[in-house]
Amino acid sequence: MNRHVIVLIVTVLLLSLIGCGKQETKDDTVAYIKANLNSEYEKVYKDLGLGILYDFDYKLPYADQSWVNIWVEGYLDGKKMEPFHLTELSYGLNPEPMVEGRMGFGLINPTSEDGSLFLYSGQVKAPPTRLNNQMQLHSNTMASSWDYAIGDEQIGLNSGETRLLGVYRKTNKKTISSYDYQDSQSVEKMIQDESVVLLLKIKVETDKKIEGKLD
Repeated sequence: MNRHVIVLIVTVLLLSLIGCGKQETKDDTVAYIKANLNSEYEKVYKDLGLGILYDFDYKLPYADQSWVNIWVEGYLDGKKMEPFHLTELSYGLNPEPMVEGRMGFGLINPTSEDGSLFLYSGQVKAPPTRLNNQMQLHSNTMASSWDYAIGDEQIGLNSGETRLLGVYRKTNKKTISSYDYQDSQSVEKMIQDESVVLLLKIKVETDKKIEGKLD
C-alpha cells in the first residue's frame, strides 16, 4: 500500500479517536457568571446612599433553551423566614441563542423600617419587596456584613446546579465571624449562628432538547 495512503488512514483514525475523547469529556456548562466588583452600578448605588448592591456579569450560551431562577432566601435565628423566598425571578427560553448581560440583588435602606429588596437580570426585573419587620434589618444595634460568595473570575454552572452568589447577615455578637461560603456545612453553621441571614442563589436549567447539543 502506498505510504501516503497509510499516513492518511492513520491520521483519520487519530482524529476520530480524538473526537471520541472529546465526546466522553463533554462540557456540561450551561451558564457563566462572575462578580462585577466595584462596578459603576455599585458605585452609583453607594454614592446615592441607597443601600447595598450585588452586581454580576453572566452569559447563557444556550439561552434559547435555558430557564434561569434567581432568588433570595431568608433566615431568622436559624429558622426559615415566611415567605422563605423573599424575592425571586424566573425567566428563560430567550429568542436569542446566546445572551450575556448584568444581573444582581439590591437592598434599599436595609437599616430603616421602610427598607426593601429587589432583583434584576438583563431586561427582567422584580419590583421592590418590602422587608418584613421580623427580619430586624432595621435594628441599628446589630452588626451587619455583606459579601460576594464568588469572585471576579468567571465560573461555570451545570444544568440544575444551585450556586450561592451573595450573603447578607446581621448578628447580636460584638464581632463578625468568617465563613466559607462555598462549603455547605460552613453556610449552615452561619445560618444557625447569626440572627439574620439572606442568601442570594441562582440555578439555570436546560431543556432536554439541548442534551444532544452539549455532547
